[in-house]
Amino acid sequence: MLKNYIRIALRHLQKQKMYSAIIIGGFALSITACLLISLYIRDELSFDRSYPDTDRIYRVDIQWWIFVFAGLIVTGIALATISFQSIKAALANPARNLRSE
Repeated sequence: MLKNYIRIALRHLQKQKMYSAIIIGGFALSITACLLISLYIRDELSFDRSYPDTDRIYRVDIQWWIFVFAGLIVTGIALATISFQSIKAALANPARNLRSE
């Protein structure tokens, strides 16, 4: 059953190529933005120079795998959401959708 849902979703994405390109491009852009923002925040939070005795401040280094793990979680949630919406659109009754437009 899941195999059929995936097949229908892929057909739907192949049929509407522009929609698919916009969704996938937006997804890639948002992941890139999240990674760049997290790298900037990591750099800014790793040290603080506003205090007079900066040599006595302990620097806390955040490991790189924490950001990778967070990015994978966000990617998984976004992929599940897009897949659910694609399957929902593929299984929808076209006649009912035309009546409401």
